[in-house]
Amino acid sequence: MSITGAILLGILIGWLIEWIIDWVYWRKQTRELKVLRVENETLKAQVEKWRPDPDDLKLIKGIGPEIERILHQAGITSFAQLGKLHPPKLEKILGGSIKRLTDEIDILEQAREFAKKSKG
Repeated sequence: MSITGAILLGILIGWLIEWIIDWVYWRKQTRELKVLRVENETLKAQVEKWRPDPDDLKLIKGIGPEIERILHQAGITSFAQLGKLHPPKLEKILGGSIKRLTDEIDILEQAREFAKKSKG
């Protein structure tokens, strides 16, 4: 066998071994990924099952559908969550429009009152 043939044979054998290793590795990764996706969907379903219904934040004077939507996008869905905020944090979430529309301190006080009524 010539040197060129031996080099060519070595390259082919190396390529074949690499292909087999990659195939086994990615097949394993794909299987693990499928399992993780199923677990993730199961956990999402469980979280949705136990997540409480959101409070109607529009009951607070000064909060309309648009502000409620922005609060929900920020993860604030209950009076208690809203009542725990500080005015600068609320202003950061809602942007400068809160200053034009209403007093954020009043909104937070109303949220705390509704939260107390919800608990009691």
